Amino acid sequence: MISYIIVFFIVGVFAWLAEKSHKEVTDLTGDVLHKKTTSTIIFLIIAGGLLTAMAGLRYHVGTDYKNYIYLYETFYSKQSLKELLVIDNEPMLPIIGHFSHKFFDSYYAMFFFASVISVGIVIYSTYTETTDFLYTTMLYIFAGGFVGSFNGIRQFMAVAIVFLGRRFIVERKFWKYLLVCFIAFLAHKSALFCILFYFVYTKKFSTKRLLIILIITIFFSINYETIFDFIGWMNDAEFVADAYASTSVNVFRTLVGCCPAIMGLYFAYNKKDLDDQQVFYIYILVINAATRIVTSDSAYLARLACYPTVFVPLGLGYLTDLCSQKYYKVFRAGILILYMAFWLYEVLNTKTLREFEWIFGNM
Repeated sequence: MISYIIVFFIVGVFAWLAEKSHKEVTDLTGDVLHKKTTSTIIFLIIAGGLLTAMAGLRYHVGTDYKNYIYLYETFYSKQSLKELLVIDNEPMLPIIGHFSHKFFDSYYAMFFFASVISVGIVIYSTYTETTDFLYTTMLYIFAGGFVGSFNGIRQFMAVAIVFLGRRFIVERKFWKYLLVCFIAFLAHKSALFCILFYFVYTKKFSTKRLLIILIITIFFSINYETIFDFIGWMNDAEFVADAYASTSVNVFRTLVGCCPAIMGLYFAYNKKDLDDQQVFYIYILVINAATRIVTSDSAYLARLACYPTVFVPLGLGYLTDLCSQKYYKVFRAGILILYMAFWLYEVLNTKTLREFEWIFGNM
């Protein structure tokens, strides 16, 4: 646990320095922009680099760590690149594993380069959209996006790629967003789920669209067979639900996933003149809640929630800006403290995350 505390503290310091080292400039329309300085870039690299290093240089931390070692030693390091592309229809990690073996002869390199994608891309992409980098970085850590990448490595690479392409949703550039989802699909097939994000979003918040989401949520909550049949179709084989697929998700985790949506809906109906970004994140928070509810009876399906969850930090950042100045700081502090408590609960109750270990003593 001490490793988490030290790294998170140092990341917080440099995230704050990156945030404060901007220079304000005004564009031709009179809008105030934030221009990066050399110091900003250095601080950003240190903050993002530390989180990437922690994810990439961990040793047997995460539920699937041993499985990925097995894949590396059995397939990625043994097969030619051509063979890997033929036998694996999610080729991104196999390619990383193949070149990690070729140039570094170590699965440690595979974990590190995967983390550059799953963590590094998210941190940089978050920075490009917010002037509140410290707050959103801390929420990214404590809302589950960071330690989640320790588990489903392939899926969290897909998450980062989809997150990077989110602006195409707001800009209504479908084919570009579809290309992003296809690239993410090469990391993990579940990225197809994110195509739905494009069709849920509208420029103005719509009660009709919300009701459609509610109906779909109810339908899939009581029709898991439909979801499993689709998964079987994608894999060209019948899906057999094992114990993991039928294990219920902790109710606390589901409730935590729903809370940001409740806040988003409050602002949707009580604030006028919401901008495109605010409306977009309200929809994403609603999708996050809907996904949590639908998948609450299947730990296997619950991994789909990692896609909208990575949007939560920016979403909460946008929405807390709508609070009155009187309660602004208290509200934001309260949200961060609650997510810290949630993170602590999750990590302390997960054996493979509780005791962090670096690779350096095991090389």
